[in-house]
Amino acid sequence: MPKVRIEPGGVEVEVDMGVSLLEALDLALDKQPALLSWMDLWNDCECHGFVEVLKGDGHLRSYVPAELDALKARGMPIGTAPVRHICQTMVLGDVVVRLLRRGS
Repeated sequence: MPKVRIEPGGVEVEVDMGVSLLEALDLALDKQPALLSWMDLWNDCECHGFVEVLKGDGHLRSYVPAELDALKARGMPIGTAPVRHICQTMVLGDVVVRLLRRGS
């Protein structure tokens, strides 16, 4: 099972291959609820959480059009930094990510 470590806090969770980063974050929140204060995940039932991939970018599914649209819509960097949208990105192996605050 892949492991996802979420910074800040170094919370590590094991997930099934192919789950979204959002599902991994949900498991991490069970271990450390204070992580929720690090990001604005939802607004009007729309997911807009992003992470910076610190390690294991090759262990995530390739970008799909919906993710690229989400990144563009919120002015997030594409191709210049390993920023991923938590609702559209699927985990295929071990990764380390850092939560991004909205606007960072």
